[in-house]
Amino acid sequence: MINQSTEKDFAANLISKMEVDDFLRVTAVMLFSGAFDQLTGWQPHNYYLYYDGKLERWRYLPWDLDVGFCEVAFGNIHVLADWNAAWPVAGDVPNPLLERIIADPALLQQYRETSRIILDKYFEPERLCAIIDARYELLKVDLMADPFPHRRVTNPGEQSYEDIIASMKTFVRKRSTTAREQLESPRKSRSLCIAHPAHCRNSLKKSSVFSGLLNRCAGTGRPWYQSKS
Repeated sequence: MINQSTEKDFAANLISKMEVDDFLRVTAVMLFSGAFDQLTGWQPHNYYLYYDGKLERWRYLPWDLDVGFCEVAFGNIHVLADWNAAWPVAGDVPNPLLERIIADPALLQQYRETSRIILDKYFEPERLCAIIDARYELLKVDLMADPFPHRRVTNPGEQSYEDIIASMKTFVRKRSTTAREQLESPRKSRSLCIAHPAHCRNSLKKSSVFSGLLNRCAGTGRPWYQSKS
């Protein structure tokens, strides 16, 4: 379906076999939140594929959402700079499914319209920052007693939970601003959106996992598929 469909038939074939609307919404949410270790981000893992043999349709189910809201993760994954809201393929790691989606004008437009709705309705910075503050207040006393280091593995420069909260809220504000600008005035090609290509090549061997599953596993009767590391 992904590798063999012609340019003319790809969108129709995909829509007939996959819950595309759901996948595009998940793609936008993962991008806005900076959850980069997904098929929709830098590394194609931490997701399930559910195949309904009766309906003959696929669903993408993200899991293990323990990263996000970090501008530069691990010191070299530039989540904001290299993940453009208008061109959702992260960096230059091959991603057969998303690459074909953004190559199809109608599917790309559908993704952008879906993203803008989510951005306007759910990713409003002051609303989200207020939620972050409220959740922190609920957990603050217990967190102070946590014996583990008060920092995130994705951003070891943070030295306290207050640092983490401040960093998360800064990410939300920056992501909202940049995503709005990118969706309102998309660059003409994805290649113009990558600022740090050398830092995006850490899982090339895994890039065909999703494509291979969709192309080979349909009709096997096996209900669950998982890719994780």
